[in-house]
Amino acid sequence: MDATQIRNLIECPNCGGKLPPAAADGSRTCDYCETVFAPPPNPHVPPPMSVPPNLGGWSAGAATSSSPAAGQPTYVAPVSAKGCGVGALIITLFLITGIAIPLFFVLRGANFSTVFADKPDGRVAVLPSTSGPASIFTFIRRAGTSSLSLVRFDPPSKQPVWISAEITGAALAQTPIIANGTYVIFPNGTNVLAYRVDNGTLAWQAPISDQVSAGSCDSCLFFAGDRVIVKSTDYTFHAIDPATGAVAWSRKAVTPSAWAAPFGDKVMLLDDNAEHGGQVVLIKPDGSEETVVQPVCPADTKGFDAGLDTTAVVFPLPNENAAVFGYGSPYSCWQRIDFSTSQPAWTAKIPQGSSTPRRDDSFVVSQGAKAAVVTGGTVAALDLATGDYKPLPKVADTKLYPLGIRENVV
Repeated sequence: MDATQIRNLIECPNCGGKLPPAAADGSRTCDYCETVFAPPPNPHVPPPMSVPPNLGGWSAGAATSSSPAAGQPTYVAPVSAKGCGVGALIITLFLITGIAIPLFFVLRGANFSTVFADKPDGRVAVLPSTSGPASIFTFIRRAGTSSLSLVRFDPPSKQPVWISAEITGAALAQTPIIANGTYVIFPNGTNVLAYRVDNGTLAWQAPISDQVSAGSCDSCLFFAGDRVIVKSTDYTFHAIDPATGAVAWSRKAVTPSAWAAPFGDKVMLLDDNAEHGGQVVLIKPDGSEETVVQPVCPADTKGFDAGLDTTAVVFPLPNENAAVFGYGSPYSCWQRIDFSTSQPAWTAKIPQGSSTPRRDDSFVVSQGAKAAVVTGGTVAALDLATGDYKPLPKVADTKLYPLGIRENVV
């Protein structure tokens, strides 16, 4: 196009969005798809975007989880493992603080930018399918307004399956969102809303005690068996029946930093007791306690033992009624707790001077009983059955393979 043609454009030819006025050099950039229209002799072509190859849940690899907020990685198998030891399993890369997958870039890279002028704005829920591509759910902001709607895409189709009616209430751009085969579920103000997966209509809304934290919160919304678990900002955990929207039970934690994760059909809660000692509570689907354990990492010399706190790294093993925890300061341990006996099955001391396991900078990836543990900049091998713990030497020419995505860590 020449300068006159660009100046006379009203809508973006690429996505249909309204174009802003021309810049001083005569160019115009679409606010929605970011396409740049510039007159000769200096045309500017935006760099190509492609879908990241290992987006958990709908990449070429098979995904094992539909909930990005469950505190577990989504595993994506490496293309090749030739010459790859345990120390070459993981790369830690901080991607985008405080948000999940930015759907806008995914859609643009997959040539979805011609679908609508409304702008994707929010987190993403991915629902894997055994018979075809995964379904993608997110929010879109209506062009020129602050109104938001829920939208469903089934790639590779360029058209949305449905767009819900306008959703009013609290800001949704950073709200967590999850989906199962029947409902897309997310908090909105002091309610939890469920929209039908098949047609995008509101199925139910459940009242909760307070709003849900917008931003990074890997314990605020997840499925546990036949319950939806929601943590509100007054640190109350609510269990909702996803079939009816009825609140099955609520439990207010002792400490605001309390953290929970699914444990089969139960909920594993890391919290303080009344004396502010760290404890692990297994909660049954009816809200009653199955067991309460207070793990302790023993000191090597005279001094105080290190107790569990809510920043501990947790690797649940529900099929074995056990879990492995990394925690402790100034003494740190990896420890397996057997919930049938409420006792440690083994304790592996972490050498002093090593990084203390923290959930915000540590995670575990396993194959069977063999696990690779990343804590800070250290990679270690950990046997989940025996507790054999071996920090691995750093090798300059090690090849690293991304195995999964959890929040902002690959």
